[in-house]
Amino acid sequence: MQLNAENLFLFLDEELPANWQSLPEKQWQNLSPASVSNKSLEKLKRLASTILEEKPHVVGLNEVGGEDSIQNFSKLFLEDLYDAYLVEGNSDRGIDVGYLVLKSWGKKFELTSYKDRPINFLYPHEKAASSAKTSHMFSRDCAELKIFAGEDHKDPEMILFLVHLKSKLDPEGIDPFGNLRRGAEVQTLLEIYKESKEKHPGVPKAVLGDFNGVAREDGHEMEFQGIYQESDLKNALELAKIEGEFYATQVQFSRMGQRTLLQFDYIFLSEELHHRLVVEETFVYRYRNEMGIHSSLPTNFDEKLALPSDHYPVVVTLDFSN
Repeated sequence: MQLNAENLFLFLDEELPANWQSLPEKQWQNLSPASVSNKSLEKLKRLASTILEEKPHVVGLNEVGGEDSIQNFSKLFLEDLYDAYLVEGNSDRGIDVGYLVLKSWGKKFELTSYKDRPINFLYPHEKAASSAKTSHMFSRDCAELKIFAGEDHKDPEMILFLVHLKSKLDPEGIDPFGNLRRGAEVQTLLEIYKESKEKHPGVPKAVLGDFNGVAREDGHEMEFQGIYQESDLKNALELAKIEGEFYATQVQFSRMGQRTLLQFDYIFLSEELHHRLVVEETFVYRYRNEMGIHSSLPTNFDEKLALPSDHYPVVVTLDFSN
């Protein structure tokens, strides 16, 4: 599962009261020692119920507030069924990428961070000023998770790469929609992927995360062209022929209220995994409403704000039985 959890901050500085799950929101927020607000209690419950309903072996999380937040979320809301793997990255908002891995799976894991990997990129004004800086890094991180069958950590069974690419925000007016920086991050991601293929040939790999842009093969923004020109990666939702509104992982509204459906969240599969995709169990999850029914996409901004996250999870099932 790939899930941008939208500002999943969960900081707690004292022992929780016995009735913590039913606290009013103000009292819930008072439990946090941090200057940033915790994610609302009800939204945390709904995110957790989504994960527990599907119970994926691996969840790639975006926008989680560091190691404390991911550990607290797993322990308090996911019945302590998951181990957390996270290295705090480069985000100036404190939102990181991390993995939740089902404890009962019985595999061994190794996490590698590429947060210090140069992306061979300077903004045009930095180049013109002959800046001493040689390159920026990933906006957050590229987190690699190797999955092993045994203790020796020699030959991984599968390798995952989790990213949260540069957003479209450009408050300084130096990179409209973040296209240049995001494009450099894509190219560095592909370099890391190619290096892994050379080091571990034949090992199945997946690249997942919030790409902050349209990276679909059937119509993508230019910064994602290299995915299809330089790699064997395929979008799992396109392999499963998920079409129309069913592939939307985010709904955006203009100031005039016009609705746009987008796929920003992806699980890309290497060639070794294409035939292992279970099409009927690959989809974009729709959150359940207060009546327990999978709700339709929001039709206005207020409905969107009521969702547990502004992104929908991508669920991919792979069959390794033969």
